[in-house]
Amino acid sequence: MREVKQARIVMLVMMSVMLVAEAPAQSSGADARQQEFELASDVFDNTRTIRVLLPPRYFEPKQAERRYPVFYFTDGWDAWHGWGLPEVAEQLWAEGAIPEVVFVGVNSGGRTRETKDPAAERANEYLPYRDPFWPDERPDPNGGLFPDFLFDEVMPAVNDRFRTRTGADNTGLAGSSYGGIAVLHTVLVRPDRIGYLLAESPSLHVGRTEILELAAHQDRLPLRVYLGVGTAEGETADDRAETVAGVEELHAALGRRLNDDRLRLVVVEGAIHWYDAWKERLPVALGFLLAGTE
Repeated sequence: MREVKQARIVMLVMMSVMLVAEAPAQSSGADARQQEFELASDVFDNTRTIRVLLPPRYFEPKQAERRYPVFYFTDGWDAWHGWGLPEVAEQLWAEGAIPEVVFVGVNSGGRTRETKDPAAERANEYLPYRDPFWPDERPDPNGGLFPDFLFDEVMPAVNDRFRTRTGADNTGLAGSSYGGIAVLHTVLVRPDRIGYLLAESPSLHVGRTEILELAAHQDRLPLRVYLGVGTAEGETADDRAETVAGVEELHAALGRRLNDDRLRLVVVEGAIHWYDAWKERLPVALGFLLAGTE
């Protein structure tokens, strides 16, 4: 089993270092609805890029006073270039499948100006618990600080720069893999701040007992929760079954307080632990979650 878990860690490391170079800043002629700014964090003592996709009518004169809900994605670079969030969102807007919201991609600790060890620094920032199967020197989990970073630094910076709405009923949070653990933990320890949760392939071999305990006993939960996982996430049949079982157990824990209108689990046969799978499921996830916003 240890060898199986280490193989999974290798995949997580690959995700952290893949395409590590930042995309160049947009030119002045680029679409004004995609913007970037740099955020210096006191919580994590580093500096990272924040990406923003504004909705189609944001700059129309008639909409000048309008404010919008906000949906935050961890692993911001990967949300843009792995999940294809801007392309998916534009297509859904064109189809009238989702309302107009502001999407925000927040780079991980593995993609900051100061990053030296992308895989470990991403894990350190996202994990509130140790990963017992990390090979060699295990990261020091600082994920308990992630809610402070998000609520006290990221959100105020976005709200200061753009016309946003505040409050849980106007705020979504998404993450995958280690980022899925980060968003789950954040929502469960600060349930008053997030109304819409998207957790793809959360790495529940990390802190599974703690996460499930929090989920089972938290009285206040988001307005809507989407969970996604594939049946081919793992190296062996036992590992793949364990991965799906963990997400199904989380779904059952949340389902004690959320009815089917507020909670959705999508299990995709043959889907692996990778960006292409999350991108394919993203339209369904956003359509379900954002059905409750205006």
